[in-house]
Amino acid sequence: KAIDKFVKLDVDKQTVARAYFLVANSICNFERYRPQEEIYEMVEMNARKGMEFDVRSYEGYLCLAYVMEQKGALSDAIAMYQQCIEFTHDQKKRCSFEKQVLRIQELMKRKKN
Repeated sequence: KAIDKFVKLDVDKQTVARAYFLVANSICNFERYRPQEEIYEMVEMNARKGMEFDVRSYEGYLCLAYVMEQKGALSDAIAMYQQCIEFTHDQKKRCSFEKQVLRIQELMKRKKN
């Protein structure tokens, strides 16, 4: 509801998006007592809402990559990490996302064998 107030107050779109991404990230880190599927739904919903306000933020894609990987949708997780790579300007983060892509690709290869 607090984020809705940001929207009504006409706060800039990146700030609103960031608020949604922070909620999604908090759910990932602190929700321990809900069923996993419910947590993933909440994370995905908040990430997608945030992306409505800033589609070029790596943070939304990072939340979605986490959810996709947890659900076993590894190709989708790779696609989300690739979006992270595209939209971040931080070289360390870019390297981290590239490593995640390679890790998941390796995992997919092992599952095939």
